[in-house]
Amino acid sequence: MTQPIKPVTHVFEAHFSADGTAVANKNISFMRDPAFAEAWTRVAALNEPYWPGGTPDVRWRAHISVWAARHALQVPGDFVECGVNTGLFSSMIYALTDLSRREKRFFLFDTFEGIPVSAVREEEQAMSRGWNERVYNFDSFKVAQAVFEPYPNARLVRGVLPGSLDQVEID
Repeated sequence: MTQPIKPVTHVFEAHFSADGTAVANKNISFMRDPAFAEAWTRVAALNEPYWPGGTPDVRWRAHISVWAARHALQVPGDFVECGVNTGLFSSMIYALTDLSRREKRFFLFDTFEGIPVSAVREEEQAMSRGWNERVYNFDSFKVAQAVFEPYPNARLVRGVLPGSLDQVEID
């Protein structure tokens, strides 16, 4: 006779939980890093007015972006971010690396107008329109220009991917 499978009842206490991610027993020392905390506070405050309900807690993703950028600084070539919006993640990269003092360029691609409705499946178009109306009720290109003005190696590229990749020559 087969024994019934018992449901998993173990519940762990998360040491970090936000943005659809929960972790326990992992190294989250970045959360106690004063440089990270200061950069996050500044960047989140810059983004606050442009998110319904305030800047989302995406510190884990910001940490991963900075971690990847630190490693990528060791290899030749430029940086690229696709889907920049107001530049939350790329701002964190600038704040926590020496990218602004490097010869590398940082190409920042976005429509700066929201999700191109014509580029999504028909069943997703209403959702995309709703998102655009809720989130893109401001000039995100102008905001991104102000955010990246201090960084001469930042290049904002406006357009729909993949076609906008042809607007620049990336190393």
